[in-house]
Amino acid sequence: MLNEIQSEREPHNPLACFAMADLLEEEGSADLSFCYRYMGWRGRRPGFRAGLLLRKRFVWYEEKTFDAWPGEEAERYNALPMAWLHPLVFQALGPGNVQYRLYATWEQAVADLARALARLRELLGPLPETRKEP
Repeated sequence: MLNEIQSEREPHNPLACFAMADLLEEEGSADLSFCYRYMGWRGRRPGFRAGLLLRKRFVWYEEKTFDAWPGEEAERYNALPMAWLHPLVFQALGPGNVQYRLYATWEQAVADLARALARLRELLGPLPETRKEP
């Protein structure tokens, strides 16, 4: 989709995310729509990892995870602040590496974030009504 490509190419342009969110909302994709709004509000995007031998080029990092860890991934972390997620949001991504999650495509990274945000919204939302049996 054009807006998705626009969001990827212009990581500091929240309007591309909001346009994509509106389109997804019209199509009935509420979780994905909320994810694009979140990315626009927070200035977050999957980070693109450059390197010759990398198979999975897109990443989400847990915020502040590499403060004391020097190395190649720490350099990428520092270069990609738009890929930093709050620790609670990062943990909602589910099981995996404790510092970062890698993805082959932009779409996979965004879909995983959409699932994580849906989990958090479900936890923070009102409790379902319970029925009392007579």
